[in-house]
Amino acid sequence: MDSLAICLIICLYGGVLSTPINILHSRNVQHKNNKIGIIGGDSASIKQFPYQAALLSDNELFGGGIILGKKFILTSAFVIAPYTSIVVQVGSASSKTGGTLIKVEKSIVHEDFYGYSYDVALLKLAKPIKYGKTAKPIRMASKEAKNATSAVVSGYGFSSNHDLTDDNGFLTKGTQTTIDKSSCQAYYSYITLDETNSCAFNNTLCNCYSDIGNPLVQNSKLLGYFLGGNWCCNGGTPQIYSNIPAVRKWVLKHMKTEGFRSKENLRHYYKVKI
Repeated sequence: MDSLAICLIICLYGGVLSTPINILHSRNVQHKNNKIGIIGGDSASIKQFPYQAALLSDNELFGGGIILGKKFILTSAFVIAPYTSIVVQVGSASSKTGGTLIKVEKSIVHEDFYGYSYDVALLKLAKPIKYGKTAKPIRMASKEAKNATSAVVSGYGFSSNHDLTDDNGFLTKGTQTTIDKSSCQAYYSYITLDETNSCAFNNTLCNCYSDIGNPLVQNSKLLGYFLGGNWCCNGGTPQIYSNIPAVRKWVLKHMKTEGFRSKENLRHYYKVKI
């Protein structure tokens, strides 16, 4: 076998195509339909979810984020990958108007990010968020949620799945039930879930394409954020989230490296008001 043939085999089976095509498709479709948000949710006030952030590019919503500090937003590494210029919107119940817009100064992506594994990015803002009733940080959970317990999702999207052209951009909310990883894995033969993943389910309340990075919260603490899997209530399967306890130390390490001081959050942490 000549060197060219060996090279082709390595490139095809050890490189790009080592990730199944259906994984690439299911994740990339988000960027083609990025106006479609949460389906089946109820209207929400930003005062109920002051940690919620919207990620914008050219004034268009493409993903969600979570306020962790005055200059720090947590989100998915995958969702920010195509964008060279990102603006974060905080403090508004509409992704189209109101609130405060702040440019992202720096993006820090986990060094082990691949597929759904270690899909985490920390965004450092060019100027600090002014904390108040409509914008404040949330604590990261240090322990995983128990199986079959209720958690709250939020994001900008729709109240039904009947008209996906009705892009109202308003904040919506709903609940999903946590599901153990082994049961969740059974639904996804083409994805390998690891310690950085978690799952939750509600057959009538689902994140959709612009919701990657939107929070999953329980008892005033961030459990994870949406990554993908079942899109838009299509198929009745669990949705895949990050698992915050598995990446919490990495996030805190890089926040501190970039100048975060924990005292700035002490009086401002979000507490349940839903």
